Amino acid sequence: MDDNQSYVPLEVAQKINLRNRMEATENAQHQNHDPYGPQFQNAFKIYFGELGICIRDWDGLFREKAADNGNITALSLSGQGQVIGFIQLKRDTLSHWFFEEKLGFIREFWVSTAFRKQGC
Repeated sequence: MDDNQSYVPLEVAQKINLRNRMEATENAQHQNHDPYGPQFQNAFKIYFGELGICIRDWDGLFREKAADNGNITALSLSGQGQVIGFIQLKRDTLSHWFFEEKLGFIREFWVSTAFRKQGC
């Protein structure tokens, strides 16, 4: 896997079976998407609505997200093109005089209500 697409070390993903769970969704498509893409924007609006967060300037919010370099957004679609969910990550590095550790901070994570509680 390309280092620019994932923060989760392969050995960690294997332990929690993350890749297999994502791939188990029948005919699912997993890809990086532009935060300006309409499918991601619609999903994000639903997500914020579920949290009770009201935004007056959606275009401004998405411009800020796009300008914040380092965000990685992955949108998962069903074989029929329905949004299954998304995850947004930020790459970061912890460093001290005796170590440096790359990590990923999950900023947003959402699964569509139509796909919740279905198991993996």
